[in-house]
Amino acid sequence: MARAGDEENARKVLIRLLERYEQGWASLTSIAQVYFALGETDQGFEYLQKAEAERDPRLSLLKIDQSFDNVQTEPRFLVLLKKVGFTQ
Repeated sequence: MARAGDEENARKVLIRLLERYEQGWASLTSIAQVYFALGETDQGFEYLQKAEAERDPRLSLLKIDQSFDNVQTEPRFLVLLKKVGFTQ
């Protein structure tokens, strides 16, 4: 969405995800993915840290989910991978 240039729609999805998270129907990892797609890296990492604290099961996809490709070389991402149990 946002990567394809549809930032307006991505923001709508983000709002919906935030609302659904409050209701227990969305994951923090999904919210982080939208922030990363929007290029809002700090916010994305904020939500990944929350996801790690809450033990979000979707973190198990960090190494294979292409939506994290643009942050895979970030030191914060590498630290998070280690925290959730991934090794080189």
